[in-house]
Amino acid sequence: MTRAAALVAVLLVGACGSERAADGPLASGVPTRVAIGVATAGEAVWASVVVVNRGAEPLVIVAVEPLEIAAGLAVTGVRVRVLGVDGDATGDPNPSVSGSGQLPAATAGLPSPGSVELAPYDETSERPQAELLVGLTPAAPGRYEVRGLRIRYRAGADDRTGEVTHTVVVCAADVGDPPAGCDP
Repeated sequence: MTRAAALVAVLLVGACGSERAADGPLASGVPTRVAIGVATAGEAVWASVVVVNRGAEPLVIVAVEPLEIAAGLAVTGVRVRVLGVDGDATGDPNPSVSGSGQLPAATAGLPSPGSVELAPYDETSERPQAELLVGLTPAAPGRYEVRGLRIRYRAGADDRTGEVTHTVVVCAADVGDPPAGCDP
């Protein structure tokens, strides 16, 4: 996915309505479907899921996990990158892009779920938004899918769970072969 396509997907959150995660304040844009080619045992980073807080007070993202994941595909980690008016915690305003490569290490600006606070969404600035980055590693050559994510979060004193229906396809080539491209 190109940076331009990723930015369009991010902007769809505000422009085209959203997929509500149950009845709570967590929402996501129009569901996306992307494909990533990797070498077997190589890592892919799925970065096209963006969520916002449509509530009146901050929420905390506690955990993120796949709804459905193909056998042989492992989640190697999850990071949450919050983009505010001035970009992320390092000042980078560019959206993340799905592709082959390693999931970045957890840092203050790119933490694992557990204590990630997401302020209410501002329609004027279209911020803040939280990108969910999911590291995935295939065990053998083949085609794998992850369908949807379950997001546990805390809104005020309430523990909630939301689901989004974005999809990623990971196509793994034999080790030594170039990463395989595939269709979503």
